[in-house]
Amino acid sequence: MNPPSDRGLWVACCLLLSAVVSIIGGLLSYADGANLAGALATGGAAFLATGTLGLAVLAHLDPPR
Repeated sequence: MNPPSDRGLWVACCLLLSAVVSIIGGLLSYADGANLAGALATGGAAFLATGTLGLAVLAHLDPPR
């Protein structure tokens, strides 16, 4: 589908989106009354879930050759 040079750019975009989702999730958790450790754990879980899902979708749409 895409040349191999584009694959790294898509992975970087996926991880950047995961970081944004993580920050928003952590801030929402902290605003809801969680302590700092709970908010960081929520943000980390959001990053892990979003990154895993995004990379799985990328691997499915453009399998390695």
